[in-house]
Amino acid sequence: MTTAPRVGLPGLDAPLTKYVGKYLGKYGGAFPSAVQEGQWQSNTITTRERAMLWFINTITDKPEWDRKVFDDTIVAKWRAELDTFVATGLEPLDRGFTNEMYDYCIKELRDKAKVHQETGLVAVFDAAGAVFKSDTAVSQTLRDALRKAAAPLEEGDKDWHPGSDDKVLDLVHPSLWPLVYGRTHVLKDKEINLDNCLDAYGSGDALPLPTNEPEQENKWGPPAVERLLSTKFQWLPAEVEFVDNKAKFTSYINNLHPKHQAEVYPVVEDLLTAAMPLFQATYDRVMSWTAVEDEMVRTRVPCMTSNRQCTTPMICNPKNKEGNYWCSSYNHTYIAHPERRRDDSPNPENDGEEDEDDDDDDNDNDDDDEDNDNDNDDGEDYLDALMEEIEQDRIANPTEAANTEATTTEGAAGGATENGVAVANDNDDDDEDDESDDDDNWEAQEAWFNETHPIKQPEPKEYEYLGVKEFNTAGPWFPEHKRLQVIVKLANIHLTPEKPTYDGGSWHIEGQLNERICATALYYYDNDNITESKLGFRTVADREEMTCNFEYDQGDHEPFKQIYGANVEMGDEDSAAQQHHGDVVTSEGRLLVFPNVYQHRVSGFELADKTKPGHRKIVAIFLVDPNTPVISTANVPPQQIHWCGIAPVDNKLPPEIAEMVYSELPCPYNLDTAKKIREELIEERKTLDVKTDELVRYAEWSFCEH
Repeated sequence: MTTAPRVGLPGLDAPLTKYVGKYLGKYGGAFPSAVQEGQWQSNTITTRERAMLWFINTITDKPEWDRKVFDDTIVAKWRAELDTFVATGLEPLDRGFTNEMYDYCIKELRDKAKVHQETGLVAVFDAAGAVFKSDTAVSQTLRDALRKAAAPLEEGDKDWHPGSDDKVLDLVHPSLWPLVYGRTHVLKDKEINLDNCLDAYGSGDALPLPTNEPEQENKWGPPAVERLLSTKFQWLPAEVEFVDNKAKFTSYINNLHPKHQAEVYPVVEDLLTAAMPLFQATYDRVMSWTAVEDEMVRTRVPCMTSNRQCTTPMICNPKNKEGNYWCSSYNHTYIAHPERRRDDSPNPENDGEEDEDDDDDDNDNDDDDEDNDNDNDDGEDYLDALMEEIEQDRIANPTEAANTEATTTEGAAGGATENGVAVANDNDDDDEDDESDDDDNWEAQEAWFNETHPIKQPEPKEYEYLGVKEFNTAGPWFPEHKRLQVIVKLANIHLTPEKPTYDGGSWHIEGQLNERICATALYYYDNDNITESKLGFRTVADREEMTCNFEYDQGDHEPFKQIYGANVEMGDEDSAAQQHHGDVVTSEGRLLVFPNVYQHRVSGFELADKTKPGHRKIVAIFLVDPNTPVISTANVPPQQIHWCGIAPVDNKLPPEIAEMVYSELPCPYNLDTAKKIREELIEERKTLDVKTDELVRYAEWSFCEH
């Protein structure tokens, strides 16, 4: 049985840069990309809010948390536990955790608990996007079935992932026998399914190499970034339909034989069905964010001002006028250099009090009071002029302004002269001393300013539940699409007493732009004798919103750093506009789903008992954006030469002759060739991962001076 083929697939009958689906404006109908500029920017959240998200995630890892959160005695114990963590001063708890923050978290946890009691699902790190986790979505029966179905895949020759030091065992991996442009055979006029895919073995035509097309708007919608597209490879997804809201594969899973390994298919189908409520919620959370104009909508602790608290008003606002503060580190010169003041100017060091000597001078003379009023007016006028002079001096030469008078006096009194003009000393030590003095003065000014103008950390706004209020647990999911596409991977990490540690991974998003992956589901079905491991998440923040609207005094970036935990020094290694939202424990039996706009990283772990082996076994399911389907196994006959043995057309040839014939063909091909192609694919993806990370890190905080 064949079905009508999809049309407009990138690389097949449409440009590789095409985005399929309705074009609805800035993002079109496509899921936003984490690496295409302007497509995805999460709301920037304060360090305190990240601390709240950390606490909420930690509590939702506790057994029976959804019951305990309504017990005030237990809630009080949690507060005491939290205080011990805050005392460590570790980020993001280094900005404190107030009662207001704690009360907000408990309210949110209680709302999440109600949802969890109904669905078994919970969202964490829920800002613009969210990470979804469940320890009950997959039943024990299904977990046991998965262990049983995967066991035969572990037998026979081991396929250790390249570069893993024989620790990562690939059971089913999309990098073997991928789509290879210019080599893979495709069917353009029909599709194949599970029943007839083996009959199509060796048929089709080689897919042409993609042509280089300019990055510009075209009839297909917004283009992809070409340098992040591969012109060589693409992972092949399988097609899935839903019958009575249960997943059913309609095309083969790449590298999972539809006949010899048929028992694995229904298990993966059941796992996919269990993950669909989380996939739908993940997708909807991100897609609804792209329509949100006010990024404070999903913010618990908003702050768009520096929150400097002035404790020296007689210095920064000597005229005591509302809104007339001039808070600056340069105001330190009033104290450090009193010679800049006239006798009749206000003396900040007296905090507005009169000198004791003044009390003895003509207190009974009313005329003197009038004279004093005039003197004060003159002093205020002088102060205005002085402040303007200081400001201009500071702008022109901020590091030397405080030393100008002293340097001039020293040069006139003790320096060498020529025709009455001071000349430079041949000894460079004086210049070095001047530079050192400049640094000391600047540091003293900054220290004084930070001490006298502390930054007030923001508090949560009035409570509002910002999490996912309901999940579609029954289906249908993505009802506007008849089929979905998913990429399946099964892999184990094996540790031994000789190799007891796994170092973890690097920050990355899944796949390339070719695969159009919008979300990832990870199911940890078997952990044995290993320490706790976590999966970290970070995302690109909305630098444009913050740099344009965050209120701060010129050059004063310390508040943003303290409030948001961000480094704004341009070009610094840590100045990228991205935020680490937190880490989720990857415990046995846990199902995680997260959007592909988040970079993620696996933390390291090791053997719990160093004398025994241990392992972690996972299934990964990558969901292709339903609005942008790609070439799948419905279009590509199997490329594995060993799947069919000898095709029917060759049944008259001796097996050894038939194998020789196939060895000369570009497709299908054997395992050795597949592994060579995999090495090329891995190397290309390493390069693309570097480019992706560069693009993510290229978006730096850029606060212009105003």
